[in-house]
Parts: sequence; structure tokens; C-alpha cells
Amino acid sequence: MSLLLSLPNELLVNYIFAYNDIGISDLFHLMHSCSRLNLVVRKSNKLWKEKYGTRWGELESLSGNQSVEQVLWLDIVGLRLRVNKDVKETIGMLSSVCYPNVEIFQRGTPQCIMDKFLKGDNLYSEFVQKALEDLAFSKMHDAWSENMTITYYAHHALMKVRSSFLERKWFEYLEKPHENKSLLEGAILICQWFNVDKEILPTIQDIEAYLKNIVEKVSSRVADSRVTANPIIKREDILLNISQVLLNDICILDAPWFDEEISFENWSCYLSIINVTESENTCETMFCIIYREVALRFGILCEPVYCFENVDMDHRLILRCREYPEQEDGYAYIDVCSGGSLKRLNHLRRLGPLRNRNNELRYYSLETDQPAPVNLIFHRMLQPVISCGEAELTMNNPSSTISFLTRLYRLNCILFPESHDLVTKYADHCCDHIIQLDHVSGLLRSKGLNDHFLIVGGPRELERHNARIAARKVVRCRLPSIKYAVGLVMKMKNRHTEPGEEERMDIGVITSWDAKGDAKKLFNRNLNFLENLDQPYYYVLTNSYDEPEYLAEDVLELYPDPSYGLFIHEDLGFHFERFDGRRFVPNEEKRRNHPEDDAVALSLTNVLLVVID
Repeated sequence: MSLLLSLPNELLVNYIFAYNDIGISDLFHLMHSCSRLNLVVRKSNKLWKEKYGTRWGELESLSGNQSVEQVLWLDIVGLRLRVNKDVKETIGMLSSVCYPNVEIFQRGTPQCIMDKFLKGDNLYSEFVQKALEDLAFSKMHDAWSENMTITYYAHHALMKVRSSFLERKWFEYLEKPHENKSLLEGAILICQWFNVDKEILPTIQDIEAYLKNIVEKVSSRVADSRVTANPIIKREDILLNISQVLLNDICILDAPWFDEEISFENWSCYLSIINVTESENTCETMFCIIYREVALRFGILCEPVYCFENVDMDHRLILRCREYPEQEDGYAYIDVCSGGSLKRLNHLRRLGPLRNRNNELRYYSLETDQPAPVNLIFHRMLQPVISCGEAELTMNNPSSTISFLTRLYRLNCILFPESHDLVTKYADHCCDHIIQLDHVSGLLRSKGLNDHFLIVGGPRELERHNARIAARKVVRCRLPSIKYAVGLVMKMKNRHTEPGEEERMDIGVITSWDAKGDAKKLFNRNLNFLENLDQPYYYVLTNSYDEPEYLAEDVLELYPDPSYGLFIHEDLGFHFERFDGRRFVPNEEKRRNHPEDDAVALSLTNVLLVVID
């Protein structure tokens, strides 16, 4: 220490303390070692900035209007560390708060937790998101992580925090004047809205890099084509080359919607502008936006307008550009879903022939002479997706469908905040599935819709729901007839196998059990009335369904060697802490609910291990 104190401050700060192996915790220890080092380290703002960057990377937002140079980086580091600690402690408590109601984090987040996560400014919110990302994705590639429960709750909390942050961005975006609303910015927000569960959200920089590549290819083609001084021919030449480059690079179909109907689980891909740039999955709206942005970079303004077919009232989004500036109505219209061909109004002021969704050639009328508002564009893009999701719910009730449809309803409310019908539809959906009730009840009151069921009768229904959840917290005492236990990896015999087919063995994990079968649960899950109910039944997480299947003991067997039977399910962390190589170890709440199961599971896996050896 004496040798260290003999060195000049400049040498300490710029060379010794700046060494990469000296971390933030080391600096704090040095500050507590003596008054001189405390003063030297505390005042070294550049040093703290470098240490922050080494550990966490670039700081995306700063409080107020301070520049990076004006930031007190010691304070920033201290805040980041405190937020990390608070977030980890809060996530650590969530299992006891939420168990055994798995729906809370599949479909929502306790409001008390959200209030804590969202209480600060933009800098605090950024740190909360970063802390949640570290917890949610630090071991995402290790399916049997030591922090399975923490990862589970951090992931779902992150989704809600990101959603709240994106809502703010949406409101800021929609408040801009019409001429300042970028369709590309809106498309990125759409993409982020439906990708909040991903490790890295797509950004405007991702799309800009792609657009730059397209522009370079178009420029090369234009340079190789005929040279003309006629601005009209030159504009057409550029638009033609944009169409050719986009069609050749993206391999887009002439009309994407003419293919087979898209399953609801794949709709998120078709709503993503990232997917437009990476594959042939797209929709006319996103393709129009890409086309428009490329044209803008050549100084050609293409405005989005709607046209409709009079018989079926089929609405189409197309682009228009001014072909003859001196004429009030001198527009050419670009049908991006038919090879980017240019169309002009005929003597009846109609466009065509254009192909409709039935692949028939029809003439279309302009909906209005004005460009389409951005909120209307995105609202109409969402409508077929919502219809698909509603149809999906009539056939089954998977939590993933409920969650995605909830996000669609909520985004519609954001796009048209004055629409009471959309708010009511969103509220009805939330009431039906008992999700987001705190959020939607506040929304209803803010719109003066106090006669809605959620406001009038919702609290009583919620009390009954909470009572049912509380009943599930009763300790499950085992009977001698119950053979298997929570956490065991199982295989299911003779399931989904047609006569003559090779028998398939599904893999799953037991999360709970009933001493005897319940016919109502069988009806809801398997639609099978021929089951033997006079035997134990088990709730088993499988790859086939979002929620546990209800299976009889006689169709289950211990998986021979679980360490080779990799099993992944998004709800594993709700029930288990980790995988020990033979069985999933229940978390504290699951052990409290099934106090005798862990010992039984360990005993059975020990026996199985002896047999294998």
C-alpha cells in the first residue's frame, strides 16, 4: 500500500487503475482503503466512464439534457449497481407471490411489481431493462440452468417492462404532426411490440443498414441503364429498378396474401418489417413501407393511399407518386404486390385491373384523395391478424394465443385512443381470460366507461378467482398408490400413434398429480371418455401443449436416461429451479406444495440409475 501511495495521482488513474483487470468493485475497495485514494478515485470521472463502458457497454440514455461529458459517472455506476441489486431481489420474491397461478406471468404481471420497475426516469427504466435482460438471457442457451426460476420470472417481467416503455414511444410517435410521422418508425415499433420476448429488439439502425444495401444495388442498376434527361422517364426507370431489386433480393411473391391461410402462430412474422428484409414472409403494408423508404432515398416521394373494389369492398394499400408536377391530379400509382407495376387512373377515375385476394382481376376506386393516416394503415394491417386469433380461440385456448391476441387488442387501443369500441373489446377479452385487469380497469375509468362489467362486477369475479387460486395452495399429501413424483422426466406410451405407424415416445415432466382421475379435466384436455379414472393422474408438461396435459399413470414410464432426453418448455422455471442430470429439482414453492415428492423422485431416479449402470 505504501508503494501505491508513493505514486503520483496521474500515474495511478491513467495507468494502474485503468488496467482492465481492475474492476468496479476493486475501485470501491480502493476508495475505502484510505482518504487519499478515496479522493483520487472519486474525482476520476473519465476512469469511471471507462469502467462503466468496459462492464456494461454504451449508455443509451441520459437523464435530462446533459451531454456525456457532463455526466457524473460514479453516480451512474452506483445507480446501475443499486438497480441490479433491487431487480434481482424483486425477481427473487416473485415465485412466492405468483405461485400457483402460472397465468399471472404467462398473461400479465402483478401491478405492485410493475409500479416498482417503472417508477423512475428514462435512465432508471433503461437500467431496469438491462438488469432484467441479464437475468433473463444470461443463461438462455443452457436449458437446464441453475437459475431456471429466476430466468423464468425475469423473462416475463422484462416483457411487461418493455411493453410499458414501448407504449410511451407509441404515444410520443402518434402525437407528432402528420408530416413528421415516419412510416418506417411505426413499422419498427410494430416489430418491437411483437418481439418483446426476444433477447435483442430490432432497431431502426438494423433496417437502415438493409435499406442502404438496397439503394446501392438500385443505383448500380440505374447507372447501367439508359441515360435520359427526361425526369418522368428517369423516375419510372428508378421505380422499375427498385421493384426489380426488391423482388430479386427478397424473392417476394407477386401477391403474398394469395398463398394458403397463415396460421395464427406465424402471424407475428408477417407483421415484422425485419422478416420482410430477411425472408419472403411479409404483407402488403410492410412491403409498401420498404418500397417507399428506398424511393425516398432517390428523392421520389411515394405516398400510401387506399383503394377499394366496389363489389367485395376489398381494400388495397398502394403507393402514389407525382408523375406530372404541373397537374393537380398527375399521379402514377404503384401496385407493389404485383411486381411494382405503375398504374394510372382511367377516364372513370378507377385503377386497374388489379388482382384481388381471390386472384381475380378487378378495377379499384380511390378511397380518398388524401394519403392514408399512419394509425389507419397499421390498424388495418392488424385486423386480419385479430380475426385469425379470435377464430383460434374458438377452437382452443392456448396461453400463447391469448397473450398475443391481448397485445393486438392493446395496440389497437393505442392507435385509436378515442375509440370506446376498441377499448371495450380489449376489456371484454381481458375479463374473459382474467388478465391485465388492473391495467384495463384504469383504462376504462379514464374513458368514462364505468358501466363495464369489469368496473361493476369484476372485483367480485376476481375475488372468486383468487379464492380458487388459494385453494390450489393446499399442501398435497401423497398416498401410497401414487407411484411417480413431481420433477420426474417421463415418456408417454402409445400416444398420437396411428395403426401401422412406428410408436412415438413423447417426453414430459410431472408438475403435479391427483390421487384419482377427474372426468371434467379429461374432457377439457383430452376429449376422451374411455379413461380409467380409478388410478392416479398426473399434470405433465410436454412439447405438445402450452399447458400441462392430464395423463393417467398407466400411460407413463420413467424416461430411461433423462440426461440424454433434452426437454425444454417455457414454463419449466415456474415449477423448478434446475436440472440435476436425472430429474428437475422443484423450487421452494413447489416443494412447499408437494413436500414429500422430492424425496420420492430422488429415490426413483437412484433406482433407475442403478438399473442403467
